[in-house]
Amino acid sequence: MDNPLVKWTLIIIVLVVWINMVRVSIPTIVNYFKEKTETTKSEISTLTTEDGNIITNNNKPRNIYNLKNPFKEPFLAKENKLPSQKNRQPQVFSYFRLKGIFLANGKKTAILEGKQEFGVNGIFYVIEGDILMGEKIVEISDNYIIINKEGKDITLTVE
Repeated sequence: MDNPLVKWTLIIIVLVVWINMVRVSIPTIVNYFKEKTETTKSEISTLTTEDGNIITNNNKPRNIYNLKNPFKEPFLAKENKLPSQKNRQPQVFSYFRLKGIFLANGKKTAILEGKQEFGVNGIFYVIEGDILMGEKIVEISDNYIIINKEGKDITLTVE
């Protein structure tokens, strides 16, 4: 490194690389900030407080609790409100699908298949009055059966 020609050559190379980096970077940086200021000017939105005051992006509220609550009236229509947990009755599902009905020894017999999504597997043959997994067979008709589960009647049709 004692040779002055090598030193000056290296210095010139470093300066040329640095100048090219700056030359390429400056327009990119300027464009970035120019686009950012243009988008913020075009994206001015307004907010309305419960008092009726209108606030823009330039005049941001200090207290966010003054803003209108979107879950209060008139934002939610009355018919769209969900029923409360106390008033809503849980829906009762049968553990079985009705696969068929036939006559055996003068009695109507239903063929039930267990629903795998409830963990019930197998085929079951039942008559009126039978109780299967807490479900009582109330009535067997020609193309449907009525099951009573948890005090509610469920009608199953042939699938």
